[in-house]
Amino acid sequence: MSGIEVVLPTSKRLVSLDHLVTHEEWATDWSQRAERYELVDGAPLMSPSEHPDNGDATTMLLIRLLYALGEEWRFLQHINVGITSEGRLTHRIPDLTVLRQDSPRDNPLDPTQVVLVAEVLSASTREEDLGRKRRDYASVSIPNYVLVDREGPPRLRVLTDPLDGDYRSEQAGESVTLSIAGHDIILAATEIIRWRQAACRRPGPPSVARPREEDSAAPVRPGRRAGEPAVPV
Repeated sequence: MSGIEVVLPTSKRLVSLDHLVTHEEWATDWSQRAERYELVDGAPLMSPSEHPDNGDATTMLLIRLLYALGEEWRFLQHINVGITSEGRLTHRIPDLTVLRQDSPRDNPLDPTQVVLVAEVLSASTREEDLGRKRRDYASVSIPNYVLVDREGPPRLRVLTDPLDGDYRSEQAGESVTLSIAGHDIILAATEIIRWRQAACRRPGPPSVARPREEDSAAPVRPGRRAGEPAVPV
C-alpha cells in the first residue's frame, strides 16, 4: 500500500504513514507516546491540546453522573474506546466514558460495555465530534452520546437509539434528560459549563441548593451588641 487516504478536519494533525497501523503497533508504540493519538481507520490522528474550560466541563459532568448513578459505575476521562470497521482499527478517546465497575479492564475499552460517551465541543473538535465521531459511536451501538457546547449560550445535546451507524433520537437545549439503567438524570447546561458558579456547591441535583448561613437555627450568646456577629453558644 503506497499511502493512506482518510478524510479528516484540517484542525487536527494526521500522521503520514505508508501503511495502516496494526493492533500490535498501536499497543506497543502509538498508545505509549507522550502525545495523545486517536486511531482512525488505521491512521494515527494527534488530538489537540485540551482547553482548561473543557476539562472543567468534563469534570462537572462526571460529578453529576457520579451523584446520580453511584459508585457501581466507572467514570473514565480520555481513555481509548475500541471501534473496528472493515478490518481497519479505530480507537476514539472520548472526554468521558461511563461503564459498569465490573466491566473488563481492557485497553482499548470494549464498546459493548460502554453506556455513555461524552465530548465537550470546541472550535478545533466541533466538526469531528458532530460528524465522524457521532457515526463511530453509533456504529458500535453506544447507547448515549452527550455533547457539551460551551461556545455561545450553554447547551447540551443527547443522542440516543443508535441504529445502522447513526443515532435516531436527539435532545438539545439548556436542559436534557438521560436514562441509564433505570435512572432518569436531568442535566442542566449551566451546571456543567459555568464551572466557577457550580464548583462552589456540593455535588447534587441542579435543584438542590446549600442553606444560607443566616438560616442557621443555632442559638446565639445573649446580650450581643448591634453589629456584632452571631456566635453559637
